[in-house]
Amino acid sequence: MEYVLGKGEVISVAASAGNQTIQVVAGEIWLTRSGDSRDYILRRANRFSIAPAESVVLEALEEASFTLVPAEATAPARLILHVPPAVLHKA
Repeated sequence: MEYVLGKGEVISVAASAGNQTIQVVAGEIWLTRSGDSRDYILRRANRFSIAPAESVVLEALEEASFTLVPAEATAPARLILHVPPAVLHKA
């Protein structure tokens, strides 16, 4: 499934089963991972792996889209997406 974020939109992603990979399809995304003091800038075709029970926060630095890919095509994937209320109520 492909997700689209408008410039400045923020979303948190938590992988609950198996490793997941975020793959940027278009745009530029700023990624922060729980327990990691580093920040990451992801651009088109960049990938970033998320371990089970790990969470990341993504912010679109420009309009961006990304996909979430399970580490193994046969592994069940369950992702929990949290959208801040400010994003939901954006005019």
